[in-house]
Amino acid sequence: MVTPGLIDPTTGESAAGNYFYEPKYNPYERTATYQLEKGVRLNPGVLHTLVIYPPADEKDITGIRAFDGAPLEKKKTVSFMTSETVTDPSHDVDDVWPVVDWCNETVGPPKLPAVRTVIGKCVGCHGGTNPMGRMDLSSPDAIRTSSIGVLAAEVVPLDHVGNTSQTPMIFGQGMPRIDPGNPGNSYLLYKLIINELNYPSPGDPAASDPFWERGLPPLEPPSNEEIQRLRDSFVWMDPMPVGGRLLADDMRALVVWIAQGAHMAQCVP
Repeated sequence: MVTPGLIDPTTGESAAGNYFYEPKYNPYERTATYQLEKGVRLNPGVLHTLVIYPPADEKDITGIRAFDGAPLEKKKTVSFMTSETVTDPSHDVDDVWPVVDWCNETVGPPKLPAVRTVIGKCVGCHGGTNPMGRMDLSSPDAIRTSSIGVLAAEVVPLDHVGNTSQTPMIFGQGMPRIDPGNPGNSYLLYKLIINELNYPSPGDPAASDPFWERGLPPLEPPSNEEIQRLRDSFVWMDPMPVGGRLLADDMRALVVWIAQGAHMAQCVP
């Protein structure tokens, strides 16, 4: 929740009212981004307060929880003042997701590989006449049929029909392999995250890329404890790619591609 203007010390509310944002979660970088709708601006020269709430109780489905249900320990509050000037929304560069392309490498910043090239590294197992787990990544049509909005084979289904969910009561339940627009609810990424080889090694420049770091600690793989929590919760079987690895920019390209809708195209040779 973001509160514009001064807060009443008695009620804790703002006379200007409140507005709520749903964060977009990047499970690879382990960051949550609260982003305005395209073209929307915060009021200039106004104090804003961001409040991140924990669940009110065990049954509360709102508030911030970890993937295994552990609640945020306490309410977090951050205040900031917007500048007096208003920029043209069409010129925004610091509050938008980077560009990624299915067919071609992008020039950046940041420079990201073509998504089809990244997914092509998985076709050895997920292609051909008998793709592993019946997840075929060999072509756009195959991906649409076997992965986009398709229930991951390893997760607990919501029902006997095999429906998927974007907001399950239990995280991971009914999770699709790829959920367009929602990388945090895409099982494919979690299968990649539990492979520590898909993260840069200490000292690798990719770990401290200024575009992604933005004051955060250098990127590193989840701890063994975190990986075990994922496995105990909902991520089963072998990590991906089996016997191989993806580069940090490969992973980032996949996250951005899913966040932007997992669009595909027929590429010109």
